[in-house]
Amino acid sequence: MNALVQAASVWHIQPRFYLDLVNLRQSYIAKVDTQAGDHDWLKRHISLFINQRPEPTLDKSGIGIAHVMGGLAKGLSPLDKMLGMTDYDDIVAEVEELVDRGAKAILLAVDSPGGSVHGLPEAAHFLDALEIPWAVHSSGLVASAAFYLSAGAAFISGTESSVEGSIGTIVPWVDLSGLWEAFGAKWDPVISDGSPLKGIGAGPTLEGEHREEVQRIVNVAKEDFVSHVLNRRDVDPGAMLGQGLDAPEALEAGLIDHIENFNTAYARLAETAAA
Repeated sequence: MNALVQAASVWHIQPRFYLDLVNLRQSYIAKVDTQAGDHDWLKRHISLFINQRPEPTLDKSGIGIAHVMGGLAKGLSPLDKMLGMTDYDDIVAEVEELVDRGAKAILLAVDSPGGSVHGLPEAAHFLDALEIPWAVHSSGLVASAAFYLSAGAAFISGTESSVEGSIGTIVPWVDLSGLWEAFGAKWDPVISDGSPLKGIGAGPTLEGEHREEVQRIVNVAKEDFVSHVLNRRDVDPGAMLGQGLDAPEALEAGLIDHIENFNTAYARLAETAAA
């Protein structure tokens, strides 16, 4: 099943952006059906409205630049990537390639509202284990999963209008009981004895033991998020309530280290790599 539409999947993401991703994806499925087999047409069409993720680069100074854009998840389809999302596996593969090519440091250009929990810790641990310095700069969003991914960087910087944080977890859920009732449908599964939590998220509602279990999962993921950040950064607890903060507030709260443009962040990282 596609990473975006799994029932009861756990996400570190700003909720309105999750809805935008789902709606955008659904709007293009019909175009895929009507233009079956014409992959180039679809990519050209989408690129008129959505910036495509740039390829990683390595310059003469040995600074590798990789881009982390849009919603983040593992196992994305080609369509999801055309729609501006980034696969965790692609981040890892691109950074590995830059290191293999002799990069002295990695600068991640991040503009993301967050993404799926699945695949996120592995990607973050990969970055943490790099033997060369790496840093993050944003002129947009470093939110939720994107902040989790960035927390171990040598420094995080952003432009004055950038937004950072949104430390929290969500299971996107829409109660469909009214719709099912209108169609005369009823959720009536046969579940094995002693398996009360089987089938979570499969029916139209989330209640009772099922809701309690999903709440437990969300809370565990949030606790891991907070622990991951605090093990790497000194962040004001008041900045970890799920909200995003603009750069001046984020700087004061310890979410970022500098307010600066991309070129200044690049120069700072180059100096770090040369030390």
